[in-house]
Amino acid sequence: MLTNEFKERHSATPWKRIVGLRHVFVHEYYQIMPKELMNVVQNDLPPLRKQVVEYLKEFEATEGLSEGN
Repeated sequence: MLTNEFKERHSATPWKRIVGLRHVFVHEYYQIMPKELMNVVQNDLPPLRKQVVEYLKEFEATEGLSEGN
C-alpha cells in the first residue's frame, strides 16, 4: 500500500521482489522449499530491515516537521 512516489524515492529496495515473495506466500505456499525460505530469512531480511528502519526515521522526521516542530 505504498505510493509509487515513495517506491521511486527509495528505489534501492527491491519492491518487485517483495511483492513477488508475498505472492508466493499467499498463493503458492505449498511450493516453498525450507532451504530457500531460510536463505531469504538469513540473507534478504536483515538488509531490508535496515532500510525499513531508515524509512521510519525519515517518516518520523518528516512528520515532526509537518506538525510545526
